[in-house]
Amino acid sequence: MAITIEKIGGVKNKLGEGPVWDVAEKALYWIDGGAPAIYRLDPKTNDIKSWKTPKPIGSFALREKGGAVLALSDGFYLFDFESGEAKQIGEPAAKPGTMSASAPARSRIATWYSPCRSRRDRRKPFT
Repeated sequence: MAITIEKIGGVKNKLGEGPVWDVAEKALYWIDGGAPAIYRLDPKTNDIKSWKTPKPIGSFALREKGGAVLALSDGFYLFDFESGEAKQIGEPAAKPGTMSASAPARSRIATWYSPCRSRRDRRKPFT
């Protein structure tokens, strides 16, 4: 089976990463860690939607019953695509001056989360 790679037109991400294919919607989601924002592409119509996140985003996972779980700079959030609302889950996980660095460990099973220094704070030691 041949693989075809196509550029998504009309999107200029600063740090586009973390693509996730939603089988049910037949849509591609990804994040721009530099914006910060979440994007969704419908390949049939080439329609692109975007949502700003309230804090820098490191990764996300789609939820089975809709919405997403976001790893933002100060912890995890539930995100509602309909309203654009992000609601923090529990207490903040990171200290000020850090941001999340996370990656899906396995689809719909787990996500690793660890704080890392933001670009402007890399010279400061972790405390």
